[in-house]
Amino acid sequence: FGLLYALVSYAVEINLSPFYHRLGFGEQDVGIFGATRYVGRAAGALALGVADRRLGRRRVLALGVLMLAASTFGQAGVAGRPSAGALGLLFGTANGWCDALFYVLAMEASDPRMAASTYALFMAVSNVSVAGGSVFARINTAMGGGYASAFVLCGLLALTALPLVPPLCRRPRETHDVAA
Repeated sequence: FGLLYALVSYAVEINLSPFYHRLGFGEQDVGIFGATRYVGRAAGALALGVADRRLGRRRVLALGVLMLAASTFGQAGVAGRPSAGALGLLFGTANGWCDALFYVLAMEASDPRMAASTYALFMAVSNVSVAGGSVFARINTAMGGGYASAFVLCGLLALTALPLVPPLCRRPRETHDVAA
């Protein structure tokens, strides 16, 4: 999950500014859209805590993947400031949701005696996904540089995380003797 969601989210995130520039948006607009995405990240991370208790893990996982895919697909339809802002907010919300969800999954799977080290190993998996930006750029170039095809392909890649929902919604068994 960490590899797939991060591959998509990082790939799209670092390519949105050049995409906005290609659409003719100025530096101020690009900055506002970036800030909007990060407000969305905070909102998504905060919403996850409430949603996990109310919806359950299966729905929370599926919703995160679907939000990420939909907001990635949606970038291909950005036509002006309102759509860039709204889709940026949705994309940021999906990213914040998936980030927080990945952290929860990582910490649940970690050994309490080595939680920080285990967490660092899980984070390394998502950090490798920064290479997704390069893959996105290559896809974009190969498809003629219009960005829409790259957004669609990244959205499809996000959907490949859906088969992970059933195994990830099972909470790990407590097998650690913390007192030892």
